[in-house]
Amino acid sequence: MTASTLNEYAALARSLRGQFSLIVTEGPRVTSVTDAGDSYPIFCREGTSRVAHSAAQLADRFDRVKPKALFSYVAFGGVITERSLFSGVSRLPPATVTRLDGVGKESR
Repeated sequence: MTASTLNEYAALARSLRGQFSLIVTEGPRVTSVTDAGDSYPIFCREGTSRVAHSAAQLADRFDRVKPKALFSYVAFGGVITERSLFSGVSRLPPATVTRLDGVGKESR
């Protein structure tokens, strides 16, 4: 199966069992698929099509650490209140197919 639309990726995700996340690069376009449990989160650099499984991979040296996120990380062992530890980097929501092209973001 070659998934090309968001609906086809959503159907693929529904057919998978267990914990997963997918990152598919098609030229300048990137499509990500996350499971319902958010087992393997995917992060994106805002305003770009850059994605990774770690927010630190996308952060640059000029990004600031979000104070609330740092507190959450220290208090609870993970970032709970914010979607990422770094400004400019966001965590994609669970159970979502997201397509990024550097200009915009489309989710289903």
